[in-house]
Amino acid sequence: MTAAPPPKLVTRLREGRIHAYAVGDGDHGPLEPVATFAPRHGDEAVDAAVGRDLESVVYTTLNDVVCLTAAGDVRWASALEPRSDVRHGHRPGCALSADGRAVWVYRPDAMAGRGTADRWVVLDAQSGLPLGERKLETVGHGGEHHVHPADGSVYLDIGEGQDGSVVLRGTLGADGEPEFTAYPWSDRILIQLSPDGTQFMTVDHDQADVSFHRHPDGDVLTTLPVEAFGYDPEDHWLEWSGGYLTAGTAVVTVRREDDEEEWFRHHLVDLRTGTPGGEPATSASHPYDLVPLGDGTWLTGMSDGRPVRTAGAFVPDTDTAGAPEPTGGRPEPLLPLLAADTDGVAFFAGTADLDATDPASHLLEVGVRLASGARLEQFARAGSGDAYCFVGEGGEDRPVVLVSLDGEAGLLAVGLPELVRLLLAVPWWRDAPGRSSERLRDMADEYRRDQPDLDDRRDRAARAIGLDPAALPSEAAALARLAELTAGPVAAACRVVGHDGEPLEPLFRF
Repeated sequence: MTAAPPPKLVTRLREGRIHAYAVGDGDHGPLEPVATFAPRHGDEAVDAAVGRDLESVVYTTLNDVVCLTAAGDVRWASALEPRSDVRHGHRPGCALSADGRAVWVYRPDAMAGRGTADRWVVLDAQSGLPLGERKLETVGHGGEHHVHPADGSVYLDIGEGQDGSVVLRGTLGADGEPEFTAYPWSDRILIQLSPDGTQFMTVDHDQADVSFHRHPDGDVLTTLPVEAFGYDPEDHWLEWSGGYLTAGTAVVTVRREDDEEEWFRHHLVDLRTGTPGGEPATSASHPYDLVPLGDGTWLTGMSDGRPVRTAGAFVPDTDTAGAPEPTGGRPEPLLPLLAADTDGVAFFAGTADLDATDPASHLLEVGVRLASGARLEQFARAGSGDAYCFVGEGGEDRPVVLVSLDGEAGLLAVGLPELVRLLLAVPWWRDAPGRSSERLRDMADEYRRDQPDLDDRRDRAARAIGLDPAALPSEAAALARLAELTAGPVAAACRVVGHDGEPLEPLFRF
């Protein structure tokens, strides 16, 4: 049996050492490190990334990029030449690619006195040899890397102090050569990527508004000024913190500070409607303490620097009486219901062909993987052994693909809640030959002739998992959404390849 992929890792620099913490399904409360690395003698790490297998770490100092093994041996070291004697104002940053094969390094060379141009460099993770670089028109103090959860691309936010912030995106091409894209603004701070990879969040450098952008083109989906949260912009502002509580809910931080009072508050944003919601009940000690993990939980820090993981709860927004509650906090997980509730199992396993009672009874074929190198996690199976899989890291809001034993694969939904609604609306989709839009519609009549009580069983299954049957999408809407996803950027980011590295055949032919 193939070992389960390791959980998401969070890295912290504490007391001169590099600590890696696992964030898995059962990891809550104060976290203990699953791996600890000591830098070389005399090195002071300023940024670090630990490999998912816990067998290596890459870290930066003011003058070097170093890779150590778990035993503490130096695998390779790459000097940031020429050596800088400037002690402050520059912090080289690093990140490992999703597949662990490349190291992305931001060099703030201008502030380090190494020249007039910063550089973004890509190194081979095994050898430290350069794969490529881009000279930048920035004079940055530091850069934060964000690795995309599905397609493996890497975002870089470069802070230039009072001059603003620059956001870039890098990818490794099919030939292994890095490709770089710069976004056309210099006044927005990149906060976080959504857990499903469909968007990212930025805050205005002047802290007047928050925006949510589509990945990868950066087009603005929603912008909310500080007034949208009920505050006067004259003495309130948005901090450069927060992020995605789930794929559908973001957290922003509002702050006020004057001679009379100082406080900060977190507010939720319902990303499906673009509207502010309530306040999550957190124990954050300062505006930058809370780090959302995208699965309905977040991290805060203890006094000694150790992270604490907390499942979300929220305070309803009392100023929006009669409005629907925000989707904040950690919703009740669906998978346990799909695996244990009698009506749920009867419909989803028996009719919709999604069996979550024993997903490990069938495993993916050896070599089947995502082209991006991101995680592919099976959580359910069909009667034939086809696999329902989550893409990337996070919780039930991750994209879902189906990998067929017939050599086909395709995106079904962005998140398990959307998949459940699809299967309740059109449980016959798997039985339509060719799965064209016309044949999918024709199958509805055939299914109801064979199963005259289909609608009653569907309604019982919906109620069993907390859904209102009247709120389910129509058959036409569900199929239209499936066609939209199939042709969209998320599907491209979720491409599955076989053992030979070639893409599997598409699941749909809309």
